[in-house]
Amino acid sequence: MKFRIFLRGLKNFVLCLLLIGVSALFFNGLREAYLEEQAIAELELIPDHNYVPDIEKLVSERKLDEALAMARFVTSHPDMPGQQDAARLEKEIVAEKKSYWGKAKRAASGFVTGEGGAGEEVAGAIASDLVLWGDVRDLSKQAWYKASGQETDPVLAALAGIGLLTEVVDAADWAPAVLKAFRKVGALSRKFIDYLVTVCRKSIKARKLEKGLGGVFVHLKILGQKLGLSRTAAVFKHVDDPEDLAALARVAKKSPDAAYLTVRNGGKSGVEVAREIGSSDVAVESMEKAAQKGPKGLAWLRKGGKGRKYVLKTRWTARLLKNLWLYRVQMLLKMLAKAFPALCWALAFMCLAFSGLFFYRGWRQWNRAYVRT
Repeated sequence: MKFRIFLRGLKNFVLCLLLIGVSALFFNGLREAYLEEQAIAELELIPDHNYVPDIEKLVSERKLDEALAMARFVTSHPDMPGQQDAARLEKEIVAEKKSYWGKAKRAASGFVTGEGGAGEEVAGAIASDLVLWGDVRDLSKQAWYKASGQETDPVLAALAGIGLLTEVVDAADWAPAVLKAFRKVGALSRKFIDYLVTVCRKSIKARKLEKGLGGVFVHLKILGQKLGLSRTAAVFKHVDDPEDLAALARVAKKSPDAAYLTVRNGGKSGVEVAREIGSSDVAVESMEKAAQKGPKGLAWLRKGGKGRKYVLKTRWTARLLKNLWLYRVQMLLKMLAKAFPALCWALAFMCLAFSGLFFYRGWRQWNRAYVRT
């Protein structure tokens, strides 16, 4: 008899705990909805950035791919300033890029010499590496420089060796070719160069790709696919290690513009932001919105008050509770809290009230079973 009463009391206590958990989820959804509204309101106070001068500067530097992507970013957000100028520049850039003779000439030059900073020249240099000619050419150049007493480039020599190695082991050597092209246009940082030389030499000695180098190739491929070669080169100069590259690749998978403009507006600080706030949906949406604000938006992401706290809190909460339906329950309740706040408050307090009732019933049953004899 006492055991049955004990079980009934235990059932009530379990129901009490479940209702407290559901109530906590409702309150968390209401809190996140409030924090998101505060963050958005805070960011909206910053005026949108006029990217037209930046586009014109890129055009003057012959960085047409970057300029075109930036112009399209502006025209895809009609509320941003400079719409007419951005649309005009977009048409001019597209017309210039459609010159088949110019494209072919630049690509052929890049293929033969492996030099040049224009998009077609970089593509030609990469193509030459994919058919083995580029690696043989660059190794021959470095050997000649060394024999004649001239300064050699250990980065190009190491990457050329990796290119030949990947030919031997049937691995894709697209990434070493891209890195060689980036080296020639000055798109590799000193720290990343030191890392590359070390890991490439280890790979050549072992005749297999080091694990870290394989990760670099994978993340570089993601950036190349999402951003294109020109924008990837622009952000890569601020990458110091594989963790920087991985963080940018994760953001670029969800929003190429957010990854590119965050780094363009902040340089190394932009990479640090991508690493710190992560690549959750909330973080990427915040980076996209901040990109519309230009450098001031990036400063908000770095130092902002309520908004930054909200992004970081959501990141850590998502990690902590990621096993709870991959955070889908919390996201659903946040959406409900934004759409029907009064209903969510009512349900939260109702759950608390019923949890109190079940606790009282469980306490009475246990008291009846063990205290009163």
